[in-house]
Amino acid sequence: MTIVLTLICVGTVLLFLEVIMPGAILGIFAAICFAAAVWVSWVQMGVVSALVTAFVCAFLGLAAVFAWAYVLPRTSIGKRLLPKPDDVESADSPLKAHVGEECLAQTDMMPIGKVVLEGAVYDAQSVSGGVKKGEKLRVVDADFYELKVRPLSAASSEREEISKAPRKDGGTLERQVFESAHEMERPLPRIDSEK
Repeated sequence: MTIVLTLICVGTVLLFLEVIMPGAILGIFAAICFAAAVWVSWVQMGVVSALVTAFVCAFLGLAAVFAWAYVLPRTSIGKRLLPKPDDVESADSPLKAHVGEECLAQTDMMPIGKVVLEGAVYDAQSVSGGVKKGEKLRVVDADFYELKVRPLSAASSEREEISKAPRKDGGTLERQVFESAHEMERPLPRIDSEK
Protein backbone atom coordinates (compact mmCIF):
# COMPACT_ATOMS: atom_id res chain seq x y z
CA MET A 1 0.00 0.00 0.00
CA THR A 2 2.90 2.37 0.72
CA ILE A 3 4.26 1.87 -2.79
CA VAL A 4 0.87 2.69 -4.31
CA LEU A 5 0.53 5.92 -2.30
CA THR A 6 4.13 6.90 -3.13
CA LEU A 7 3.54 6.37 -6.85
CA ILE A 8 0.33 8.42 -6.71
CA CYS A 9 2.10 11.28 -4.88
CA VAL A 10 5.06 11.24 -7.28
CA GLY A 11 2.69 11.21 -10.26
CA THR A 12 0.77 14.18 -8.85
CA VAL A 13 3.98 16.17 -8.24
CA LEU A 14 5.19 15.38 -11.78
CA LEU A 15 1.84 16.51 -13.16
CA PHE A 16 2.19 19.76 -11.19
CA LEU A 17 5.65 20.31 -12.67
CA GLU A 18 4.30 19.57 -16.16
CA VAL A 19 1.74 22.35 -15.76
CA ILE A 20 4.47 24.83 -14.78
CA MET A 21 7.08 23.64 -17.32
CA PRO A 22 5.20 22.21 -20.32
CA GLY A 23 7.04 19.75 -22.51
CA ALA A 24 5.10 16.47 -22.17
CA ILE A 25 8.00 14.51 -20.63
CA LEU A 26 6.95 15.12 -17.02
CA GLY A 27 3.33 14.43 -17.96
CA ILE A 28 4.34 11.09 -19.49
CA PHE A 29 6.26 10.16 -16.33
CA ALA A 30 3.22 11.17 -14.24
CA ALA A 31 1.03 8.86 -16.33
CA ILE A 32 3.58 6.06 -15.90
CA CYS A 33 3.53 6.59 -12.11
CA PHE A 34 -0.28 6.46 -12.07
CA ALA A 35 -0.30 3.32 -14.23
CA ALA A 36 2.33 1.69 -12.00
CA ALA A 37 0.24 2.53 -8.91
CA VAL A 38 -2.79 0.83 -10.49
CA TRP A 39 -0.71 -2.21 -11.48
CA VAL A 40 0.92 -2.58 -8.02
CA SER A 41 -2.51 -2.22 -6.41
CA TRP A 42 -3.91 -4.94 -8.68
CA VAL A 43 -0.99 -7.32 -7.99
CA GLN A 44 -1.00 -6.80 -4.22
CA MET A 45 -4.72 -6.37 -3.46
CA GLY A 46 -6.84 -7.43 -6.43
CA VAL A 47 -9.15 -6.00 -9.07
CA VAL A 48 -11.37 -3.91 -6.80
CA SER A 49 -8.35 -2.19 -5.26
CA ALA A 50 -6.95 -1.53 -8.74
CA LEU A 51 -10.22 0.09 -9.84
CA VAL A 52 -10.32 2.28 -6.73
CA THR A 53 -6.68 3.27 -7.32
CA ALA A 54 -7.43 4.08 -10.97
CA PHE A 55 -10.37 6.28 -9.91
CA VAL A 56 -8.22 8.04 -7.28
CA CYS A 57 -5.42 8.63 -9.84
CA ALA A 58 -7.86 10.04 -12.40
CA PHE A 59 -9.51 12.26 -9.80
CA LEU A 60 -6.16 13.52 -8.44
CA GLY A 61 -4.88 14.13 -11.96
CA LEU A 62 -7.92 16.19 -12.95
CA ALA A 63 -7.96 18.01 -9.61
CA ALA A 64 -4.25 18.82 -9.95
CA VAL A 65 -4.67 20.17 -13.46
CA PHE A 66 -7.65 22.30 -12.38
CA ALA A 67 -5.94 23.55 -9.22
CA TRP A 68 -2.72 24.47 -10.92
CA ALA A 69 -4.31 25.89 -14.04
CA TYR A 70 -7.01 27.89 -12.23
CA VAL A 71 -5.80 28.45 -8.65
CA LEU A 72 -2.01 28.71 -9.05
CA PRO A 73 -2.01 31.79 -11.34
CA ARG A 74 -3.93 33.70 -8.64
CA THR A 75 -1.44 32.95 -5.83
CA SER A 76 1.72 34.95 -5.08
CA ILE A 77 3.90 31.94 -6.01
CA GLY A 78 2.02 31.42 -9.26
CA LYS A 79 2.32 35.09 -10.17
CA ARG A 80 6.11 34.80 -9.87
CA LEU A 81 6.36 31.44 -11.67
CA LEU A 82 3.98 31.91 -14.58
CA PRO A 83 4.27 34.62 -17.24
CA LYS A 84 1.52 37.23 -17.36
CA PRO A 85 -0.56 37.16 -20.56
CA ASP A 86 -0.14 40.95 -20.93
CA ASP A 87 3.65 40.56 -20.98
CA VAL A 88 3.47 38.08 -23.84
CA GLU A 89 1.05 40.16 -25.93
CA SER A 90 2.79 43.49 -25.37
CA ALA A 91 6.21 42.28 -26.45
CA ASP A 92 7.22 43.85 -29.75
CA SER A 93 8.63 41.82 -32.59
CA PRO A 94 12.19 42.71 -33.58
CA LEU A 95 10.86 42.78 -37.16
CA LYS A 96 8.69 45.84 -36.32
CA ALA A 97 11.82 47.98 -36.78
CA HIS A 98 11.54 47.34 -40.55
CA VAL A 99 8.03 48.84 -40.90
CA GLY A 100 8.09 51.51 -43.61
CA GLU A 101 11.22 50.18 -45.32
CA GLU A 102 11.35 49.02 -48.93
CA CYS A 103 12.24 45.45 -49.88
CA LEU A 104 12.26 43.20 -52.94
CA ALA A 105 10.20 40.03 -53.51
CA GLN A 106 12.63 37.12 -53.79
CA THR A 107 9.86 34.66 -54.73
CA ASP A 108 6.36 34.91 -56.15
CA MET A 109 4.03 35.60 -53.23
CA MET A 110 0.55 34.04 -53.31
CA PRO A 111 0.29 35.75 -50.75
CA ILE A 112 3.16 34.18 -48.74
CA GLY A 113 6.76 34.12 -49.89
CA LYS A 114 10.25 35.49 -49.26
CA VAL A 115 11.60 39.04 -49.45
CA VAL A 116 15.09 40.52 -49.39
CA LEU A 117 15.53 43.43 -47.00
CA GLU A 118 18.96 44.96 -46.39
CA GLY A 119 20.63 41.83 -47.77
CA ALA A 120 18.74 39.43 -45.46
CA VAL A 121 15.95 37.07 -46.53
CA TYR A 122 12.70 37.16 -44.54
CA ASP A 123 9.39 35.31 -44.66
CA ALA A 124 6.65 37.70 -45.72
CA GLN A 125 2.96 37.90 -46.46
CA SER A 126 1.44 40.26 -48.99
CA VAL A 127 -1.58 42.06 -47.56
CA SER A 128 -2.82 42.99 -51.04
CA GLY A 129 -2.84 39.63 -52.82
CA GLY A 130 -0.32 38.08 -55.19
CA VAL A 131 3.07 39.64 -55.89
CA LYS A 132 5.51 38.76 -58.68
CA LYS A 133 9.15 37.89 -58.03
CA GLY A 134 11.36 40.99 -58.20
CA GLU A 135 8.57 43.46 -57.41
CA LYS A 136 9.39 46.33 -55.05
CA LEU A 137 7.45 46.22 -51.79
CA ARG A 138 7.00 48.27 -48.64
CA VAL A 139 6.83 46.70 -45.15
CA VAL A 140 3.52 47.79 -43.59
CA ASP A 141 3.52 45.60 -40.45
CA ALA A 142 5.35 42.71 -38.80
CA ASP A 143 4.76 40.03 -36.25
CA PHE A 144 7.18 37.63 -34.59
CA TYR A 145 7.74 35.41 -37.60
CA GLU A 146 7.03 37.36 -40.79
CA LEU A 147 6.81 40.76 -42.42
CA LYS A 148 3.54 42.09 -43.83
CA VAL A 149 4.24 43.79 -47.16
CA ARG A 150 2.40 45.71 -49.87
CA PRO A 151 3.56 46.52 -53.41
CA LEU A 152 4.79 50.10 -53.81
CA SER A 153 2.24 50.55 -56.60
CA ALA A 154 -0.58 49.44 -54.26
CA ALA A 155 -1.00 52.91 -52.78
CA SER A 156 -1.84 54.43 -56.16
CA SER A 157 -4.10 51.52 -57.12
CA GLU A 158 -5.97 51.86 -53.81
CA ARG A 159 -6.61 55.53 -54.54
CA GLU A 160 -7.98 54.57 -57.96
CA GLU A 161 -10.27 51.95 -56.41
CA ILE A 162 -11.58 54.47 -53.91
CA SER A 163 -12.20 57.08 -56.59
CA LYS A 164 -14.14 54.58 -58.73
CA ALA A 165 -16.14 53.14 -55.82
CA PRO A 166 -19.89 53.68 -56.11
CA ARG A 167 -21.42 56.35 -53.89
CA LYS A 168 -24.85 56.45 -52.29
CA ASP A 169 -26.17 58.84 -54.92
CA GLY A 170 -25.30 56.37 -57.70
CA GLY A 171 -22.25 58.23 -58.99
CA THR A 172 -18.59 57.85 -58.18
CA LEU A 173 -16.08 60.14 -56.54
CA GLU A 174 -14.24 60.29 -59.87
CA ARG A 175 -17.41 61.52 -61.62
CA GLN A 176 -18.10 64.05 -58.88
CA VAL A 177 -14.59 65.50 -59.22
CA PHE A 178 -14.99 65.60 -63.04
CA GLU A 179 -18.33 67.40 -62.78
CA SER A 180 -16.93 69.90 -60.25
CA ALA A 181 -14.02 70.64 -62.58
CA HIS A 182 -16.45 71.21 -65.47
CA GLU A 183 -18.52 73.58 -63.40
CA MET A 184 -15.41 75.62 -62.68
CA GLU A 185 -14.74 76.04 -66.40
CA ARG A 186 -18.15 77.58 -67.06
CA PRO A 187 -18.11 81.34 -67.33
CA LEU A 188 -19.44 83.15 -64.33
CA PRO A 189 -22.62 85.16 -64.86
CA ARG A 190 -22.03 88.83 -65.56
CA ILE A 191 -23.05 91.28 -62.99
CA ASP A 192 -23.87 94.66 -64.34
CA SER A 193 -23.19 97.36 -61.87
CA GLU A 194 -25.03 99.97 -63.98
CA LYS A 195 -28.64 99.33 -63.24
